[in-house]
Amino acid sequence: MNSSLAIREQLFRTDKSADDRRLGDNPFQGQVLACHGVPLIGGAGALHGIRCHFDLEPWRISEDEFGHLQLAASLLPGFLPNG
Repeated sequence: MNSSLAIREQLFRTDKSADDRRLGDNPFQGQVLACHGVPLIGGAGALHGIRCHFDLEPWRISEDEFGHLQLAASLLPGFLPNG
């Protein structure tokens, strides 16, 4: 949803996007209600993308679940070309 925030802050979490001022004029604000994401960064520090969990309902994922998202994001670049 907001890749620049996920890259700059190394994560992005919003449980209810309609109320999140960081999203500004993002066209998905209020449509995709929950978004939790972390960047996929390869061994050389190259950005490969962002691993996100989206939900159409306001939803808070637990710290444990977010930890799994971060773990997956740390492992996935190793399976990508030039990862």
